[in-house]
Amino acid sequence: MIKKILMFLLLIFLSFQLVACDKGEDVSLSELIRKNLSTTTTELEPVNKIFVNEFEDFEVVWESNYGILLVEDDEGNNSCWSLFTQKLIFPFSEENQINFIYKIGGLLYIETTNSDDEKAIYDIFGRTIIEKGKYEIAEVDVDFELVADESGETRREYYEIVKTLTIEDLNKGITTPTIKKFLLNVEEESRVEITEETEEEYKRKETIELKMFGLDGYYGRVVNFMLFIYNENNELINRVSLSGADFDIACAFGGKLLMQKSYLLDEENEKYSYINQGNKYLLETFTIDILTGKKTKLKLDYIIHNLSPYQNEKGEYSYAYGAIRRIDSKNLLTAPTNVIINEKGKIIADVHQLELTELTPIGNHFYDEFSGYIYNSDLDPLYLINGNLVFDDCNDIIIVHDGDYYGVVADDGSLLIPFEYVELSEFYQGKALGKYRDGKYYIVDLNRGSTALNGPLFEIATGLIFIYRNDSSPYQADIIDYNNNIKHSLEFDSPASPSFNSINNIYGNYLYASFKNNNQTSYLLIDITLR
Repeated sequence: MIKKILMFLLLIFLSFQLVACDKGEDVSLSELIRKNLSTTTTELEPVNKIFVNEFEDFEVVWESNYGILLVEDDEGNNSCWSLFTQKLIFPFSEENQINFIYKIGGLLYIETTNSDDEKAIYDIFGRTIIEKGKYEIAEVDVDFELVADESGETRREYYEIVKTLTIEDLNKGITTPTIKKFLLNVEEESRVEITEETEEEYKRKETIELKMFGLDGYYGRVVNFMLFIYNENNELINRVSLSGADFDIACAFGGKLLMQKSYLLDEENEKYSYINQGNKYLLETFTIDILTGKKTKLKLDYIIHNLSPYQNEKGEYSYAYGAIRRIDSKNLLTAPTNVIINEKGKIIADVHQLELTELTPIGNHFYDEFSGYIYNSDLDPLYLINGNLVFDDCNDIIIVHDGDYYGVVADDGSLLIPFEYVELSEFYQGKALGKYRDGKYYIVDLNRGSTALNGPLFEIATGLIFIYRNDSSPYQADIIDYNNNIKHSLEFDSPASPSFNSINNIYGNYLYASFKNNNQTSYLLIDITLR
């Protein structure tokens, strides 16, 4: 084992310099890389709130996988119980016929119809979506749109579309249903109607805010391969053709649109830029000022294979990153290289074959999955890691499985947790659940060693452990956190290990389980959403 660890931690220094930076640019390559990697160093906190539901005045006759229970009282009246709010969704009634409506996003709606043919629709939180009444049309649907934030990351925004047409209106000759649209706020678990006034705000999502490209106060809209530029007063400033016939490569950054195109020439033409596989080509590269339309020709000694906007330290796309092939004495070199360039086409960093977008930041260093190396902030290779890895950028650690056991290594290569665990969860607030090679479980602390746990157990969610005792009746169990604090205690009459079912919807992630003890059943809902 010691030999294996020493081999693992062996530092392998290479003699070549990986990165060549242009001295004219005051650029920290390490900061640029981190700015452009889609990572977060803020540890998301699981809610880990436990909802306990126990009923004395009615019984559960059906359990859904959507957090809703169909319940019935002693007189045979029915209703629905929300595990999310721990309340009845509507009063008990013997008249109600209940229908469940399933929609995308893991959402469930409850439709009731009484003996007078009056309908109503509710959501999982007990909110009234359609008021009780007589309808020719009473429908609810859910849809979503992909919305990009300022960093370019996309997310889904969900909407409810509520369509109604009352019998009263139909009798008046009205045949067009009323349609209302509601934006579902996931964080606040709320819904807001989108009116004509708010619709204009959402239409702005069709435009691209050009602040990130160095053009604060300007917006762009692409229609039929044409980029239209507007100021903050929605006045048209310029238009730029994006037709593929005009370029091989195009990329917008630094307030410019850089375009490059190669033209095949006949073999007698002497006005060529480079030769590739015996053919002559003319290379033309130019930039177009997005605001003014001014075209500037660039003389570059490389062809571009791919290019994407690249953020500076302020989060503005003032650079571009991609793969190029250099031209030397009018011959196109075969080996591509990855570079960062400015809006003038000047190479400010050459990282050779290292793919910057695939790096994983860990502490002050970077990990390259392709080569297996850890690189320092100057992109010098430090050491090689062999094994399956999990990175924890909040704690600046690397969880490694060496083929036999799990261990933990710091970003500088030092060993934090020995390779002696057959199981090891991800760390939360510096602690994890580990199964030692002797088969016993421990709370593993990065700073204070480990704490033994007694009894059969399993991790039900990040930071929550279910530990139970099946040597007595009724059987007892505790839900504890990584600090060994009891979050909830319960009793149940089955020796089998309980199972938790997942409930996932647009509002979060939950675990659901029921525990029967004599004639009493406890229904547990645990909110494990990371926020």
